[in-house]
Amino acid sequence: MPPEPATPGLDASAQSAFLARVNALLAGRGRVSAYALLPPALWDGPYGAFLSQSLGHRPDQPWNTMLLAADPRSARALGLPETPAAYPDGFLGAAEAWVANLAADVLTAQRAVVDQPDASVAFRRALKGASDSLFAFAHASAVKQFGEPAYQAHLALFGELLRWEHRERFLKSSSPLKDRDGAHRVSAQFSGRLSSPDVSVMATASTSQMLDRLTASVLVRDRIVEAVNARLAPQATIKAYNIIPPALWDKETCEFLTGPLNAYPAGRGNTLLLPTDAASAAVLGLPVHPGAAGEATLRLAQREVRRAKSQLAAELRDEAALRFGFQAFLRAQAVEAIGEAAWLKHAGIFGAVLDPDAHAA
Repeated sequence: MPPEPATPGLDASAQSAFLARVNALLAGRGRVSAYALLPPALWDGPYGAFLSQSLGHRPDQPWNTMLLAADPRSARALGLPETPAAYPDGFLGAAEAWVANLAADVLTAQRAVVDQPDASVAFRRALKGASDSLFAFAHASAVKQFGEPAYQAHLALFGELLRWEHRERFLKSSSPLKDRDGAHRVSAQFSGRLSSPDVSVMATASTSQMLDRLTASVLVRDRIVEAVNARLAPQATIKAYNIIPPALWDKETCEFLTGPLNAYPAGRGNTLLLPTDAASAAVLGLPVHPGAAGEATLRLAQREVRRAKSQLAAELRDEAALRFGFQAFLRAQAVEAIGEAAWLKHAGIFGAVLDPDAHAA
């Protein structure tokens, strides 16, 4: 975040502690820093009191925070843009003009309460509407500066850690990639989310049900692929790519992977949907399916699992932290397999199809 040490309401120590926690969870695969979508200087200007007192918003709150790569290596590993050193020219003025309109609307509603006490409901509605408009402006600013796929990747990676109560609205309702390459034609076909079967059985931890859960994950994945191809036909076809080879889930590691790590060979976190041929690749703007992942990737994953096991046994990290770390590892391997740009585009086209609420992590 560009430094604004004098900004009222900006809790720098709390944000530093939060970033330290996130970077610890990333376990050396990359580092992130916080970028305020609306400049903290906005709170130092003429509308600072309106933002902080009338609306109750600070520049370091989740709605205004985007976690971005701290350096080029982290950008490649995490599939996120690098944190800018400064805001775009003229952006502070544009943000002030937007907030000025919101403040005027709220002031009009406030004056109505003085003349008509029964107008208090409309005033509260105006305050809520101003907050919603502020969130939407911050989101639109992020999309304009970094692109919708990058914003979606940020929410998918860090939205839960940020604990923003409105994140699902932006995570599920966004329409990424409408204006790049040929992807807008594909995105339009996925405006409605594909339905997935109930796979809650996969969340259980009983060893006796392990094979059933593994089979269920494959069935879910295959059903998604079938539904996607039905929507794409006849322009393109895709098939699933396992980021980590299914051989990782052998008798030695399967229980640990499906238990503490909640990871499945056909699960969402281990799946990319990639074109089957060059013609499909041209339509989707994604690389052709490269075939099975190699032995080197398998060995890296085996080492990662051994490290997670030892950390859990030594009580160095809890299961939630281990799951987060393994998902970060999977994302890094996906970027290695198809490249950062293709990973972001894949997230934009198929992120909602590989439904995190209905499909195993």
